[in-house]
Amino acid sequence: MTAILSTIQNKPGKRIIFLRHAHAAKKNTLLGSFDEDLDKIGKEQARVFFTTYRKMGFDKIYTSTLKRAYNTVKHFAVENIPIEVMEGLDEVSWGEIENKKISGETRQQHLSVINAWKNKNDLACTVGGENMAEIRSRISNTINYIISKTHEKNILIVTHSRILKIILCLILHIEIGLMDTFKHSNMSMYVINYSEGVFDMISKIEWGTNENKNL
Repeated sequence: MTAILSTIQNKPGKRIIFLRHAHAAKKNTLLGSFDEDLDKIGKEQARVFFTTYRKMGFDKIYTSTLKRAYNTVKHFAVENIPIEVMEGLDEVSWGEIENKKISGETRQQHLSVINAWKNKNDLACTVGGENMAEIRSRISNTINYIISKTHEKNILIVTHSRILKIILCLILHIEIGLMDTFKHSNMSMYVINYSEGVFDMISKIEWGTNENKNL
């Protein structure tokens, strides 16, 4: 755990830790923007994370509006660390196929859109879901807002599996087609340094031990 402390304290600029939320209640389910909460495992992960990092010195925590993200870090409020909730960090909306088991037609539709995005079809989407053009726009607006807060030097961003893959591709200038090279379980962390307009990945920390199939 102390690896994070040593990697972020000796770098100039803004230190950002991207964290995938703790374990959510439904397994093997395409949650998307459906507002599922943490289960017992996730609540314990959140408690241990707080106990471990409560004195990390975060200037600010940003989280998605969804309960499984916010409740991962809600304990930090007792340390008087401001927590800002942002829709731009919400998981990808999958429209009509959200909150369904990832099998059969749901799986087929989901993979079809993912593959279309990988092939640069930014307008592909499920019925009622987001397309990549919309996702790029909200991520850009959100990240630009966060980095504009120059007085915040040490921040934690809590988000979700698929949107985190896309965020990392965009800030690190990696093709969206390679987004699934980023593999993370619940509570996985990416330590990023931002300085003079450049994002640099310092390390990835596989903190969690319970893989969740929610996307």
